[in-house]
Amino acid sequence: MKSEIPAGASNTLDSILAEAGRRMSLHYILDEHGEPIACDLLTWGRWFETTNRTVYRDTRWGVTVSTVFLGLDHGFDPSGPPVLWESMVFGGPGDQDMDRYTSKLQAVAGHNQLCARVLRPPWKNVWGWCRYLWCAWRAAMARRLWYAGWVAGCEWWKGKAT
Repeated sequence: MKSEIPAGASNTLDSILAEAGRRMSLHYILDEHGEPIACDLLTWGRWFETTNRTVYRDTRWGVTVSTVFLGLDHGFDPSGPPVLWESMVFGGPGDQDMDRYTSKLQAVAGHNQLCARVLRPPWKNVWGWCRYLWCAWRAAMARRLWYAGWVAGCEWWKGKAT
């Protein structure tokens, strides 16, 4: 079945990209005050190569919370504000937890909230750490058993290879 194109509408790639460009920009850089500015791809690429995009980074007890400027709109909603900042947890019970924000002020507040939630001492988050250690132990045992099974199945390992 052939798709219908409304009268007066164009289906060329150039017209689609031009319409998308009028509605939103996907690439952003930060000015000297830390405010985002929409830009073209080449300007964004040059800026992205040389700039440290980390806003905040906190590490305690082997858990890191990092907040960065993304440089790309992750909101993908032309009518809404661009989502340009992200906070993420690495390690610990909240590993890979992530929040995204539309302003630097929201990103700083969100970073602090995430730190308060996941960067607690292990003795104040006993059940979270127990769950984390249990999952890590299970994953290590699964890898060990898989490896042991693979080695046991190899004839050359047993010395029977020709």
